[in-house]
Amino acid sequence: ITPASSNMDTSKQLINRDWRFERKFIVSCKTLAEVESAVRIHPSWFKEIYHPRQINNIYFDTFNHDSFFDNVDGASSRYKVRLRWYGELLSINKPTLEIKVKRGDLGTKFNYPIPKFKENLLHTMKKKYWINTLQNKDLSPEVLLQLNALEPRLINRYKRKYFLSANKKFRVTLDYNQEFYRPSFRTSSLGMKMEDKYNIVVELKYGEDDQETANSVSSLFTFRLSKNSKFVNGINRIQQ
Repeated sequence: ITPASSNMDTSKQLINRDWRFERKFIVSCKTLAEVESAVRIHPSWFKEIYHPRQINNIYFDTFNHDSFFDNVDGASSRYKVRLRWYGELLSINKPTLEIKVKRGDLGTKFNYPIPKFKENLLHTMKKKYWINTLQNKDLSPEVLLQLNALEPRLINRYKRKYFLSANKKFRVTLDYNQEFYRPSFRTSSLGMKMEDKYNIVVELKYGEDDQETANSVSSLFTFRLSKNSKFVNGINRIQQ
């Protein structure tokens, strides 16, 4: 799924977009304070921006889990579809439909803001309500048709802190206190909550033109560079 049908030529939609790289580090042997301190003393002079936020996501996938397996296999061309909002879990306030597209190591994202849902999260997971809400957005018929074939596969939430380098070319986010739920359109329930209170996900984000500089920026962190997907990790956890 992309902003046009996957069966159509999407090259025009992907031209002139902001593409960026993401390098991820999984930190399991340090406290949040220790990780934050390592970011702040980095020679790139990272400073905190924004207030920490609680992020909530519903990830969608096909019946055959195509998006999941494409991510596991590292397919060169892949996507993820999610609904994101901030704050309380059950109250979906100012949500955004996000379609993340990856081409190799580069990624871009299409955002479609959606008005506040009238119902809480559990009611939202009724498929008719979900599709009817999206009908009111500026989405192509092809995208709506493909969304209709998706179901919620994972709900995850975590706290995030944001940092920006002095030259404003590099962003770092710290994600912690992760929670995972197995949702269902059929029963309108969240399922059992799984938690990860020990791992902190550090992400370094930067544009295409800063790839060479990113090598030195990344090497000055003491964290272990790791392939990581919260979507894949979450699916694996709720399947245990």
